[in-house]
Amino acid sequence: MNKKGFTLIELVGSVVILAAMALIAFPALLSMLDRGQKDVDTKVKQLVESSAEEYVNDHIDDYDNPVTVCTLLDEGYISTTFYKKYQEDIEHATVKITKGTKYSYEFQPDTNSSNCQTIE
Repeated sequence: MNKKGFTLIELVGSVVILAAMALIAFPALLSMLDRGQKDVDTKVKQLVESSAEEYVNDHIDDYDNPVTVCTLLDEGYISTTFYKKYQEDIEHATVKITKGTKYSYEFQPDTNSSNCQTIE
């Protein structure tokens, strides 16, 4: 008798091997995703800080410290597309500007600042 196919033992063994591989790979995948999200958050903050730097360079005599994200949005230093995409992360944020031998810019989440106008 020449039967083609897999026995129950072979199928169970295959499932056990696949489950073990998934248990090994899943934490590594989660770690990569978390690292990627942290990189995105860092880049978003750097972009807001560089936008604030451009704003200060253009308004050297009459800027407010700290500079709000709403001001950067209203003045066109941050695009509405960028703002919509990262609104939850940057909506209430400000950029603190410190004068020294040169200016330094620090992104700061601020829960006390008001919302920007609704962007459509």
